[in-house]
Amino acid sequence: MNTPPAIAESVPQPRSFRDAWRETSSSGRLFWERSRLAYNAVLSLLTVGYFFSRLPESRELLTPDTGLTFVLFAIGANIFYTAAYVPDFIIHLTMPAHFARPVRIIVFLVGTIFACFVAGFALDCFSLGAAD
Repeated sequence: MNTPPAIAESVPQPRSFRDAWRETSSSGRLFWERSRLAYNAVLSLLTVGYFFSRLPESRELLTPDTGLTFVLFAIGANIFYTAAYVPDFIIHLTMPAHFARPVRIIVFLVGTIFACFVAGFALDCFSLGAAD
């Protein structure tokens, strides 16, 4: 006997790896690229706040050399941000979607907090180097 079409459509079909890859990578790109704006805004606010909190000494850091260094640090921070795709992809392939979405947000928050600590350390190193 043939199964009626309405019943056949309601039975969940197993996803192929290719379908899982496509779904996970597209939802991951959407989340991570939208969140990149918040990540860069947080790090920018941290850097600007650092300079304003240490005026007038921090004016010594505003040179073309340190400007280029900050641009390279910003590029490096965004490269490390892109590395979050790897654990996100693994999490989404190994966990059900309703568990994986909150984990994605936690990974973003932990990574952003870690980046703030690294940026603060780098800013402190620059200010100590400028004092010498």
